Amino acid sequence: MKLWDIETKEVVAKWTGHTNLVGALCWSVGGERVVSGSNDGTIRVWDVESGDTVLGPIRTGHMYVDAVLYSLDTTKIATGGYEEIALKIWDAKATCLP
Repeated sequence: MKLWDIETKEVVAKWTGHTNLVGALCWSVGGERVVSGSNDGTIRVWDVESGDTVLGPIRTGHMYVDAVLYSLDTTKIATGGYEEIALKIWDAKATCLP
């Protein structure tokens, strides 16, 4: 994934980790974290400043993750996707998983 400065049109960061297309993103309310969902079936939570994965990868059970959303208090993440068609709720404060 690439983080762009929209004023300068420059790439300011590149984050790697997913093994397939990233089709869903959501910024946390405070802007410190981004959750991404991928066609590899996982979600990851990224620290915006460092670019590090701070949670995940989490295997969601979806073949493709089509939607990710933070709760307003950033304690939970919702996912939706293809194959296992269900809304799932995840703990956004859990420790990193293998």
